[in-house]
Amino acid sequence: MRTSPTDLITPVRPMTKVAIQQEALAILARLYPEALETPCAVPILRFLEEDMEFEYGLRLVVLESMWPREGGARPQEHPDGAGISFSQDRFDLLCRDNVSARFLGAHEFGHAMLHLDQLQVERQDGVPRFVGLKLRSQVKPYMDPEWQADTFASHLLLPEPMLRLVVNDLGWSESRIAGVFRVPRATIEIRLSSPRAA
Repeated sequence: MRTSPTDLITPVRPMTKVAIQQEALAILARLYPEALETPCAVPILRFLEEDMEFEYGLRLVVLESMWPREGGARPQEHPDGAGISFSQDRFDLLCRDNVSARFLGAHEFGHAMLHLDQLQVERQDGVPRFVGLKLRSQVKPYMDPEWQADTFASHLLLPEPMLRLVVNDLGWSESRIAGVFRVPRATIEIRLSSPRAA
């Protein structure tokens, strides 16, 4: 059986869902406190284009093509410096406020905030490659960088206090939540199925 690139990941420092949620809430409190006071869409494009570089020294680079990926985090050793890269087509969707592209942007921002200090890179034939890759099936979920970045994105775009407010106090439907917060329906379904949600 052949291994695909998506089957390989670099395990990262273990983090619980609560710890990841707290990281996302701390960033919102610092950069966009309104998102913790009133139901609204977090300005993820502003985070990526302005706040990420100004607050954290991380750059957003848009590339014509990133096949087979749509976006990715870059360690400091990368020729473009530390930050995240986006494919042009995904960035165009993000500029049009596409909910899937918004989630991808928050996901990659999560990698930048949670993992860049942990990624080790070596050059092979002049190309930077991640060190320590393992089969995803061999890595516990709490050490899986993709699970961590998805969890971060979910809590950044749909903060737990606001989710509790709109579900418990205001009785909003999933459709209304998706529209106001500009998140994929799957994100809401996963969050509402979690024992800590609402």
